[in-house]
Amino acid sequence: MKSDILLEKYFSGELDASEQLEFDSLLKTDADFKAEFELQQDIQQAIKLSERADKKRLLQRYEEDRAAVDNAKASKRKWLPIAAAIALLFSLGIYIGSNIAPSGNSLYDNYYEMYPNTVYSITRSGGEESPERSAFEAYEGGDYPGAINYFNQLHKQDGLKNLHFYLGQAYLANEEYENAVIAFKSVIKANEDFTQESRWYAALSYLKQDNIKEAKNVLKEIAAKNTYKKEAAMELLEKLD
Repeated sequence: MKSDILLEKYFSGELDASEQLEFDSLLKTDADFKAEFELQQDIQQAIKLSERADKKRLLQRYEEDRAAVDNAKASKRKWLPIAAAIALLFSLGIYIGSNIAPSGNSLYDNYYEMYPNTVYSITRSGGEESPERSAFEAYEGGDYPGAINYFNQLHKQDGLKNLHFYLGQAYLANEEYENAVIAFKSVIKANEDFTQESRWYAALSYLKQDNIKEAKNVLKEIAAKNTYKKEAAMELLEKLD
């Protein structure tokens, strides 16, 4: 039962320092625990990939049907599959209309790209174990709950830079958008490295939550400066107006 609780808290990013130590120990010494962890990790990643693929396929199908109708001026019967596609898109949080701006969800999916690890070099063949190494290994390996747990523990240590930015990235990849905004705003407020990048990802986080007002405010800041993603920010602002 204790192992089940540890796994549940791990994947929700809620392990404290002592629980993380116990989790790491079980992962190394308990084969059954490790097997269950890997199974749940694979399941969660498969679900996320499936959801993203379904959205893209439905969006593509809708656009293809709409183009066929416009080009051929088909009869009303041709609109039936389009209506069905719209209903499905609604259920997935996507809405597209000929005279209506795209939703924050759809724009996020078009513009989001995860930021790579550029600050911590990981030697795959070996290297000294450390919480910082574990955090970035989890991040690069797509284990975002694990990365969140490690980054949160590392925040209390002096001399470690860029943790808030990559914590925000891990939250974003783990679909914890409000927490992502908090992390990115912390970077911006402290004017740390990745301040300009944090503005961009904060704007995307707002978009994903359909908070268009805040997204536009941040995008305007980006567009007003000759900074990271300026052209993309200007393009997004046009689509949101």
